[in-house]
Amino acid sequence: MPTLPPNSVIILIVVFTWGFLKNLGTLGRENVDRMLLKQISLGWLQPIFLWCSLVLGVLSIWYLLRPAPMTTTVCLTSIGLSAAIMFIFWVLSFSFNEVYRQAGVISRESRGLPPMSDKALEFGSNRIVITVIYAFMLFLHWLLVSVVLSNQAYFESFAR
Repeated sequence: MPTLPPNSVIILIVVFTWGFLKNLGTLGRENVDRMLLKQISLGWLQPIFLWCSLVLGVLSIWYLLRPAPMTTTVCLTSIGLSAAIMFIFWVLSFSFNEVYRQAGVISRESRGLPPMSDKALEFGSNRIVITVIYAFMLFLHWLLVSVVLSNQAYFESFAR
């Protein structure tokens, strides 16, 4: 009878699947990232970021479901790409704060959400708030890296 993977690997499967589905849901849809890149004439980067993330997401899920020594490398590459993209958008949100704010307004409207109050809009585009959110997301990425590395021996035990 096959044995179940450790609970931490199951959590990784859930997290990577959620990330993949979230990225898949952005295909062909306007979002803040896409609008921000379009406004600063870098719109061509969005599909590259998205497709690389989707491919690494699928590979991560595949290797988590079918562990192999390569699992650690694939998962860490996926997490690293995510952190790098997040860093790029953090820098862009600072450099083009007004464009970032307008992209957020347009994104909400395109999804049929009610407009934000001026106070909420000011809060959401505040550089300190953006940095705190970025720092929190980096912490979550660090947690994922820790979980992947803690399972490295498990993944390597499946050498084919």
